Amino acid sequence: MDDWQKNIINNMFARLISDTNCDEIFLSKFLTENTITDHEYNRLVRLPHQAHLGAPSQNSEFYKIIRTRVGAFRQLFLYLKETNQSGLADLLSELTRKNYPEKYNYLVNNGQDEQLATSLSINCDGNRLSSCVQPSPVDEENRIRNHYKFSGNGKRFILPINIVHFKNAIHNRENARIDMSNIKSVFPKLGYEVFPEDVDEKLYYSREDILLQINDFKDACRLFKAESCILFIGSHGMEDKIYSSEGNFVRINKHIVQQFYHENFPCMKGKPKIIIIQACRNFEDGDAYFTLADNDDDSSTKSEGVEENDQIKEGAISDTVIIHSQVPGLPSSRNDQVGSWLVHYITKVFEEKAENTSVMNMLREVRDKLNEHNRNPAGQIPEIRDLGYKDFRLPCQNLTK
Repeated sequence: MDDWQKNIINNMFARLISDTNCDEIFLSKFLTENTITDHEYNRLVRLPHQAHLGAPSQNSEFYKIIRTRVGAFRQLFLYLKETNQSGLADLLSELTRKNYPEKYNYLVNNGQDEQLATSLSINCDGNRLSSCVQPSPVDEENRIRNHYKFSGNGKRFILPINIVHFKNAIHNRENARIDMSNIKSVFPKLGYEVFPEDVDEKLYYSREDILLQINDFKDACRLFKAESCILFIGSHGMEDKIYSSEGNFVRINKHIVQQFYHENFPCMKGKPKIIIIQACRNFEDGDAYFTLADNDDDSSTKSEGVEENDQIKEGAISDTVIIHSQVPGLPSSRNDQVGSWLVHYITKVFEEKAENTSVMNMLREVRDKLNEHNRNPAGQIPEIRDLGYKDFRLPCQNLTK
């Protein structure tokens, strides 16, 4: 949220905490838009509506979360109206009109108010689209602003780092070979060149190998003026890190995501980037499982431009979506027939739907399929993190049905 939006939330915070009905229907609207994650949704629905003695409540935790999310203020305004909480929605708009009159039109006319909401319908894919009405110039401007446009001259690359073999063979991920096969089969049809071409021949990666491969990938994106890129990493993992073949860890935020910061990857600023992490995220001590390395000190493998802070710095990265195969605290699953479930569903959905469905809507469908799959013991709940990502459709070539 912008500062003026946070100020309005703060001014009516007590009223919002007291009166908002954060039931599953209300929360699911924010989940569908990826404003809250599946993990946050599952936590919120378990909290009490009101709590005492300083304990967290559903409402207080909800507003703490959305105050940090881009676009959440307008969503809050709309969804309060949609769930028969118009009194709170009207208060939001009235405080905006009185205190920030220059923003009032932004909220009401460009924020999907009742007039705009009635002009919306849901198509067969579950996407929210304009119906029979002619879009206004404001609507068209908003649509253009929220979608990427490409010149068609730049390349698109995908780097799959799929760690299959480990120093101790007991940890090998042999059925993960299927992931590489699926990636190399589907993504070239979607306009993404696999980098490097012989990447499927590499099964063993030290921590230095991983970081060097990412740097080479960034160099290729710069050299060929890439217009989009995807990084996939599959390995064993724990919470916020993945493991090299030697058992040393690579921190996801510090060593991977920070490589995509504007200052470290300037040629891709303003261009769509996707990071896919297929790894367990158990909270328990994964280092007890990996007793392969002498130590986990990563001081010898610092990357240029990477900060010591393991948190993602606000404003340092945009136009990026990060997909984790699992929410924090839980393991991810693979299968001897299909490989990892995340890659299986990503390649399946992208191959079937890319011709008429945007990337973010396909990722939501992947999440829904994995949520459905979660009903059996092998299931999992993917986490999709949107860092200022817009949307686009993939160029499709010879997709099989």
